[in-house]
Amino acid sequence: IVAMGAEQSSGNNDFKSCGSLTGPTVPPLPGESIPSPPCKPGRAVTTVPRKYQTSAKLKKGEQRVTLGITMQIRNGAVCVSEILQGGAFEASGVIKVGDALTSIAGVPIAPTQEGMASVSELAKMNPGPLVVGFIPKTGQVPAGAHTEMSPDIDSMIASTIQSAPPGHKLVLQKNIIWSTKSLIVKVNWHRDLCSPLPFQNKKVGELLQHCLDDIRLQAWNDGCNAVIGLAFTVANDTMPTGIPHEFNKTIVVTATGMPVVIKPENESPAVPVVNAVEIKPQPLPLTLSL
Repeated sequence: IVAMGAEQSSGNNDFKSCGSLTGPTVPPLPGESIPSPPCKPGRAVTTVPRKYQTSAKLKKGEQRVTLGITMQIRNGAVCVSEILQGGAFEASGVIKVGDALTSIAGVPIAPTQEGMASVSELAKMNPGPLVVGFIPKTGQVPAGAHTEMSPDIDSMIASTIQSAPPGHKLVLQKNIIWSTKSLIVKVNWHRDLCSPLPFQNKKVGELLQHCLDDIRLQAWNDGCNAVIGLAFTVANDTMPTGIPHEFNKTIVVTATGMPVVIKPENESPAVPVVNAVEIKPQPLPLTLSL
């Protein structure tokens, strides 16, 4: 059974899926302001004329594509290695040699495990300007481009407690979200189980972090800035491979949580303190009557 939102990875040994449960949500109180999810500066974005189609795939190394550029997979990124005469990128004057391309017309460009970067979806686009996302080599956003804000999930609070953290109050509550990721690792009894830190134990930590990041990203997309009631479950199963001292170990990590919007509690207005005036007793006048 494949859950809605499930995504098979590029490899054959791992599987991930995520989603949310249905149910009522808790709206904010009338007049309550809702803070926005945290953001941070992301990639640079510019628009260039569309004059050419692109090739189906970019192989490892250099290959000319019909956008008027030559790209190269360098340091795990698809970088512009040459801008050709008459190309769309040359006309923009914004993207330079050495810049790393991240997307074209909303289609992500990233090297795969096979050392290839797929840009085949670009050939299906309608004619028009290309919105290109890139990371400048200089680190400075050039003129003619703007910075796109991206989710800052690292600053989002994710806690196992069932209420708002100290000093905060709940403003909004959404449906429970979940994320699960499984991994099949081949384990050798002598090589892995006899080591101080077995290989599969290291993978559990990676899966936990992946699920946590996915939970926070889902909460961010729901307009929330925190996750409470976070819970993890780890399950595993072992199957023999038919090779002596080797077996396949399946590790499944699942995380659940409640996306919420929190904000600092309003402090009570300070009550002005009236300076106390020391009143000294005055002697009463003495009157004698004869």
